[in-house]
Amino acid sequence: SVASLLVPTTSFAFVALFVVILSDYYGNCEWSWPDQLCYVGTFPIFGSFDTNSYVFLVFWTSSILWFGLLVAGQGGQMSNMFRLHAPLHSSKYVHVVVEEQREVISSGYSRILGAWRKMMQMACKLFGAADSAGGMFGRSGGQSQTVPLRYSASFGASFIEFRCARYVLDASDGQGGFVQYDPTSALKCGYAGFQRLLEAGGLRTTDGETGNFPSADSIYRLSGPNNIPFEVDSWGTAVGEEFSTFFFLYQFSIYAVCIWFSYWHYTIIAVTVAAFSGLFNAQVRLAAQREIRAMMEV
Repeated sequence: SVASLLVPTTSFAFVALFVVILSDYYGNCEWSWPDQLCYVGTFPIFGSFDTNSYVFLVFWTSSILWFGLLVAGQGGQMSNMFRLHAPLHSSKYVHVVVEEQREVISSGYSRILGAWRKMMQMACKLFGAADSAGGMFGRSGGQSQTVPLRYSASFGASFIEFRCARYVLDASDGQGGFVQYDPTSALKCGYAGFQRLLEAGGLRTTDGETGNFPSADSIYRLSGPNNIPFEVDSWGTAVGEEFSTFFFLYQFSIYAVCIWFSYWHYTIIAVTVAAFSGLFNAQVRLAAQREIRAMMEV
């Protein structure tokens, strides 16, 4: 709870400090649009341009590092920094990493792709990230996700759900690994087994097992629901994920310098264009998600 409160508080503190720096830089200006624009104020807070510039330099560097950390740690990954490693039987979350090999498909040899591949190989060796999943230097398509570990009292086992599949914690395994239950494995009893199942009237819903066959409810609880969960994002989620990228971080870090350094009357136009483009992209994303949901409901 402390960490979840610290992140937004620190972010708002950086925004408030930027407002204070701008108020000092343009303090006591006479605003008259457009023939008499104010470029530099009297610095009523910090006293001089040198002090104001030093404060802005520290603020600008620190804010880029802070918001860059937020962008890199989005999707729940930052919460792992405030969690402790624990055994599976006593943990609440499980960090799942899927490693997938990088593949580059090209119709012919490209010197640019060849040079890029050599550069990436050197970077992997330098940072020791050749075997990491996902990321710029990791394996392409690799995914890393933190999922909650849930316990079901109905079948007395813990499980996680990852990529629309349920993995049950195997208590018989000494290392406590996860096993994906195959619902068809319980039905592979040969022709004679199916004959016994048909004679018994098929699988029972919940009342125990039919011969060597588990009940339908037991199969459902172990394998999970046979669906792909898909929900349309809210407007706030779509906008937040649209602007939480390194591209917008780069844009607004440059705009911050321009607004501070007497170019606010030009930069406001660029900020407006960037903001409207981000909102438009978020709207396009929501429209596409609604179309996907409509096709899934048909």
